[in-house]
Amino acid sequence: MSRSDLEFWNRRSSAATIWTNLRWTAVHIWAHARGPALGIVVIQVLLGIQPALLIYVTQNLIDAVIAAAGRGSTGFDETLPWLLGFGLTLLLTNEVLWKIRDALHMRLEQNLEYALGRDFLTKGSRLPLIFFEVSESYDRLERARNSGRKLDRLFFNAMHVLQAGIKVVSVAAMFAPVSPWISLALLAVLVPQIRLETAQSQMFMAFTYGETEEGRRAGYVDRILTGRGEQKEMRLFALHGSLAERWKGMRQVLRERLLEQKRRQVLGGLPVNGLRIAISVGVAVVLAFFLRDRVLTPGRFVALFQGVNEMLHAGFSLAYHSRMLQRLSIEVAYVREFLGLAEETDVRTRARQRDGEQLRDRPFPRPLRQGFAIDDVWFAYPTADRDTLEAGNAEGRPILRGVGFHLHPGEKVALVGENGAGKSTLAKILLGLYSPSSGNVMADGIGYDEIDPQSLTGAVSAAFQDFFNFELTMGQSIGAGAMGSGKGTQVSD
Repeated sequence: MSRSDLEFWNRRSSAATIWTNLRWTAVHIWAHARGPALGIVVIQVLLGIQPALLIYVTQNLIDAVIAAAGRGSTGFDETLPWLLGFGLTLLLTNEVLWKIRDALHMRLEQNLEYALGRDFLTKGSRLPLIFFEVSESYDRLERARNSGRKLDRLFFNAMHVLQAGIKVVSVAAMFAPVSPWISLALLAVLVPQIRLETAQSQMFMAFTYGETEEGRRAGYVDRILTGRGEQKEMRLFALHGSLAERWKGMRQVLRERLLEQKRRQVLGGLPVNGLRIAISVGVAVVLAFFLRDRVLTPGRFVALFQGVNEMLHAGFSLAYHSRMLQRLSIEVAYVREFLGLAEETDVRTRARQRDGEQLRDRPFPRPLRQGFAIDDVWFAYPTADRDTLEAGNAEGRPILRGVGFHLHPGEKVALVGENGAGKSTLAKILLGLYSPSSGNVMADGIGYDEIDPQSLTGAVSAAFQDFFNFELTMGQSIGAGAMGSGKGTQVSD
């Protein structure tokens, strides 16, 4: 891997980075889905105060029922408002607010998936070919997929943190009139719980993103074993047995690592879970003593006893969603990183402005008269070696070293060399798919960095050994090719 995934995670999991990712997400949401987002904020606030409101209504309802016992219709009239309040509180939460929130959430997700999906596809089309051919860089695209959904999940999780925070504060406030120490004890138990969830989230993300390369290799073997196009060779060379054993070994390693991570999570959580249970039992005992001494009414005792469970549930929700906030923040960081990558057009623009001279796009010369000239061309693929990167060099060992020759119009040339000698690399440079690290490529004396890219695309072509077959009709293929080369404006069936 090109870097330590733990370092990569730590760089993105700080509070400042999470806040930056939240603000970046909020900007996109405000631009593309502000209406649904504002509705969700209002609903999450209402859901946050609902448990405290339910505790208040419950205690008054029970006390009213006890006071109304044996008083006939008069007692019932005094109880009825609290019965209606109790039912209305539950109804608004379970039957109305949740359904409205789900509808708003669906609309929010749709808007973000469309807007960010469009940006994702546009960015991908503007990146150089070499980005897709180097696994370390292509990982960045893979991790940024489903961009809109990643932003939606981060926002919705932040709303759950808001809801849980409001719930924790409001429920703790219900215990303060009885004893502020109970409120402090319930709040104190949340600190180790949140820290545990945060540490486990860091462990999970380091494992998940650290296994990206290994998981893809195992998936590649899986596709070979079951792929449609590979079956002739699989049977001809009897590869199923050896590849199946290789797949089994790779999956076994991944399974053992995941099991070890899960074991560490479970053992690490036992002390915190024990503390949480002890606090809840202790608070229940204290409330029972207050009830015995008539400090609490029966209704208030029952409501606060229910509030202990609500507080612990809110604490778990706050800890869980705080952990998820870190996990989803790093996913949004990958989206930000991908969408912020330098595009191929930016590189060409800088090349045209070298030496202070603004070069203009020129058409590809037709017909060719002098041919192609390759002058002292060097090329190296981006490196994944950390020592090389830390030395300030992003390129690895050169594949092409000072290559130079001349191709005359109509001349037939065969490039012969060992595997890895750079034959395909040189062909891609001639096609304009790669830019050389140094040196010049010219057509009739015109440098490639001066030629209009659309004109170059319409002038060169190739049939690759590892070609891709587009599943289109002949008419669609011709039409798409004409549009891609700038010769057509409409694809017709």
